[in-house]
Amino acid sequence: MAVQPFVSEDKQYGVPSRWGWDSIGYNSEKVDSTDLDSYEFAWTGGPNGKYEGKIIVGGDPTWYIPMVAMELGIKPYKKMSQDELDQIKDKLIKTFNNAYSIHTSSAPVRKELLSGDAWIQVGLGNFGLSQLAAQGHEKFKGAIPKTGGIYWTEGMSLVKDPHNANLAKQYMQTVLSPEGQYKVCYGGATKGIPVNKNAWSKFSAEEQKAAMFYQGKDFSASQEVLDKCVQYEIPPSYQEWNKIWEEAKARASV
Repeated sequence: MAVQPFVSEDKQYGVPSRWGWDSIGYNSEKVDSTDLDSYEFAWTGGPNGKYEGKIIVGGDPTWYIPMVAMELGIKPYKKMSQDELDQIKDKLIKTFNNAYSIHTSSAPVRKELLSGDAWIQVGLGNFGLSQLAAQGHEKFKGAIPKTGGIYWTEGMSLVKDPHNANLAKQYMQTVLSPEGQYKVCYGGATKGIPVNKNAWSKFSAEEQKAAMFYQGKDFSASQEVLDKCVQYEIPPSYQEWNKIWEEAKARASV
């Protein structure tokens, strides 16, 4: 079966190397998971505003705007009308007013969650937050609301006429081997989920749960996560998204 992000003109030009999902990460000792059934907490502050000033927002509009769009009933990766963009900008302004911070990288997010300065992160999932679970911080969990999340897929391609085709193919085969999958998915501070099911046995039970970073579940939750998410795409409204993102930040108090 072809993997859609690596398909062009009905031909697959690459192979996936790892995948994961983005949505919500939270401190389960501070946050009631039932408050995360939708993304509305981000712009309402949650019931009675109890999460105001305790929310970290992922700083990339191509991840967070689709989540807002899905909550508003707007298809997340299509060309958007001005009315739809205005609706989203309104929610962005309110989100940023509730935010403790906005970050484009995951290290400061983990630091602020660990310090207790913030309790919830929206716009980031297993990729950046699973390191918390890997370090034994069991109180941090990931959630995907009923609205849905986004799944990402990394991959590899072999260029035309490579200098050393045999070495390139060997490298790709190594990455996709069970041993290679363990290294690329769990070797660094950002985690991924393996695409080779034979690699799962290379992970301990706790490592599987950390890499998945989804309600304390292991890799067996893969299909559940995929069923709740849409595939990340490059949006046709990219320039418009950047514009309303910056306008919202300028108008907000964050």
